[in-house]
Amino acid sequence: MDPKQERFVAIPVVLGICIAAVVGTATVLYQTTIANPTIGEYYSLFTVGRLLALTHVHMFGYATMGYLLWTIGRRQGVTRTNLFGVILGLAVIAGILDVLSWWGVVYLNPAFRFLTFVAGGAFVAGILLSALLVLLAFMRGGSGNQSR
Repeated sequence: MDPKQERFVAIPVVLGICIAAVVGTATVLYQTTIANPTIGEYYSLFTVGRLLALTHVHMFGYATMGYLLWTIGRRQGVTRTNLFGVILGLAVIAGILDVLSWWGVVYLNPAFRFLTFVAGGAFVAGILLSALLVLLAFMRGGSGNQSR
């Protein structure tokens, strides 16, 4: 695939990941401030089945976002520095901690809400920063064939 074709496919994927992260954050803010009067009430709606479904969907989504950003970033030469890998790796770890903290809020202690918001924010920030690094590589022209 030549670099123009690669950009035509990859840039919308990266922008889609950014949109998903922002819309997910907006949904959380809506659910915890407008749709439910308190955060505790929102978490009281989480049954085992709902937690299992949300865990599965989010873990799959977080892994997919990380994999796609890593693959596209690698092809553009972003992985030459360790910064990209560290940011993206920490973002995925934060996403996993975010999901695990939901279980903690529901079954252990409501104080885990703090971890939920910190880890969720770190995940979104890390994904957006990683996506920005990939988009900057495209703007610089990227190398286009780093994985070969």
